[in-house]
Amino acid sequence: MTGSLRIRCRAVALILLWGSAQAAAAIDYQITDIRISGNEKTRREILLRELGFSAGMIVGAAEIEKGRKSIMALGLFTAVETQLHPTKTGHRLWIHIREKIFFLPVPIVHLNGDGDWPYGLLSRTDNLFGLNQQLK
Repeated sequence: MTGSLRIRCRAVALILLWGSAQAAAAIDYQITDIRISGNEKTRREILLRELGFSAGMIVGAAEIEKGRKSIMALGLFTAVETQLHPTKTGHRLWIHIREKIFFLPVPIVHLNGDGDWPYGLLSRTDNLFGLNQQLK
């Protein structure tokens, strides 16, 4: 092979490899079902709202990752993982979450000007009723 022919063959091979890598990244999935596990407190509706798509839609891997990040951005979870499982008619999306501790009691004690020691308990509850509401 001559030098210019060898360069052309390499260029064509690189273009073909790059194109196949792009095609693999652009695969769309028909979501037939969405399953959620690990949500003991947070309601399913809150998670599905943040996901940005629903069962029956065709989505790409980037949209699934964006939905995962949106759920994580709620600040209610220590981890959010997604998995696709093939079915006969499309793919089932599994969302595995680990919730944070939502109730935090803090004791309060201080000395006032009269020499008294008032005390009490400060409480903060996140994700009240599983609806991502706060009570302070």
